[in-house]
Amino acid sequence: MVNRRSFLSLSGAGVATAMVAGTATAHELIGAEATFDKNPFQLGSASGDATTDSVILWTRLTPDPTAKDLGMGGQPDAISVHWRFAESYEDVQSDDTSLYHGDVDALRTDAWSIHLEVKDAGGPLEPGKQYYYQFSLPDQSHKAWIGKTRTAPLSDADVTANFAVISCQSAATIGGPTYWHGYTHLEDNPVDFVVHVGDYIYRESNANTIPADEHCSKIADYRRRWGWYLTRDNLQRTRRLYPIYAVPDDHDFYNNCQGANIKPRLGEGTDWQLQCFNNGMRTFWENMPMRGPRPSAPDGQHKFTYSLKRIGLNWGAHLDLALMDTRQFRTDPEADEPTMLGSKQLSEVLDFINGSSATWTTLGSTSPLCMYFRGKDTPTSPVNWSAYPHEREQITEALAARNADGGNSIVVAGDVHCGFAAKVVQPTDPASKDYVATEFSVPPMGSFSGTDWEARRDSSPNIIEWMGLKDDGSDHNQPQPLKGYLRCTASKDRFNTNFIAGNQPTSKSGKVSSVAKLRVMAGEIGAEAR
Repeated sequence: MVNRRSFLSLSGAGVATAMVAGTATAHELIGAEATFDKNPFQLGSASGDATTDSVILWTRLTPDPTAKDLGMGGQPDAISVHWRFAESYEDVQSDDTSLYHGDVDALRTDAWSIHLEVKDAGGPLEPGKQYYYQFSLPDQSHKAWIGKTRTAPLSDADVTANFAVISCQSAATIGGPTYWHGYTHLEDNPVDFVVHVGDYIYRESNANTIPADEHCSKIADYRRRWGWYLTRDNLQRTRRLYPIYAVPDDHDFYNNCQGANIKPRLGEGTDWQLQCFNNGMRTFWENMPMRGPRPSAPDGQHKFTYSLKRIGLNWGAHLDLALMDTRQFRTDPEADEPTMLGSKQLSEVLDFINGSSATWTTLGSTSPLCMYFRGKDTPTSPVNWSAYPHEREQITEALAARNADGGNSIVVAGDVHCGFAAKVVQPTDPASKDYVATEFSVPPMGSFSGTDWEARRDSSPNIIEWMGLKDDGSDHNQPQPLKGYLRCTASKDRFNTNFIAGNQPTSKSGKVSSVAKLRVMAGEIGAEAR
């Protein structure tokens, strides 16, 4: 039996035995069997969008992820890649013992990324089960590390959902690199799956980023930036250990992106925003294990659209989850009909809440739903939902109705670079006691802000507990919020959280630990220490 620590140390060590190329395919293959002097699986592999009978497997070929040509100069437009999927670490190392195996094409058009739907390429999977997978070149000359994933349990399964929530992982500041100690903790402390609520990369640049001193605008810039982020060892290890569900936020495109304000065609006054929006969306898809075709523009337009399909996720009898896309359809708060979600997605969210039957109805948001202030009587508009009161009112009314019907409402949120627990009020009056949900704001994995954090802490009356401010040695104003991530468990009678964080993001040898363990009991709103 291979335990987790042995799995991490062994899964990248190449298997010397020659293997026969598989034949199971999802489509007619056109790829060539390319040769590489250096292992092209430098970005590893990942899985995501798990359902009860399938999962998406991802990899991307690039021997030099930050080079201008990605190390792919002279390579063919389509390259054949072999894959295996099995029920054990040992079985995935041979076609003969794999559950499914085959070849798939990596295309230049997609930056040689692969998004493989196991159910379509191989066959259906069993619910609530752990599996292993591996990508390689057909001749086995180079391999990706072996990955581990799992399918979602059936909706009536009495299982505890154990997951991590991550947000805001800037990799560098003007003073030097930022280290993501939360990922090291996560690889050592298993979960069922990971939720990422935005800002996976940062388009903004300084002397410590790649490309350096250059905000991303061209697609080559975004691809190199993603390559730089994904070469982080601890990030790679967690990506291959747990399936991911993710939504982008503004920095994945550009700061304060409001997708609905971008004109659909070039030459209409928003060309640089259109370019960054398209390239940000395209590269988010290229580098994440996501279901669905590459983003594209409707006929007659230049602006990309993409259906993230993150509404209505389920993990057993105790967790229903909706991750909201708050950037693609967002308007300015001063618009005649301001929206964060767009009418179609808002309708989907309301239907999700109204139809939820799990113990815990959970919304994942890229910004807090609670009344969160940056100073006395000053909401953090346009970041916060308070800038979109009509839409917020509809969501909080639906949560109140869900609670009245015997449900329990939770929100997990990112973006604001600080960890806290709060009560969500139904109106936009922070003095109201008409609570509808308990919210947990995720500590940033590595991002900073030049903010008066003590004023924010002291000015938000609905915050139950703040996760701490300490001097962290960075070049930003001090004290800063702790950096890390959030762990959650959803069970029949309680929703537990564990804030994992620390104040050493600029130290390569820094660590994180538990700074607060809170619980919400079924039938209650508000968190208490456990």
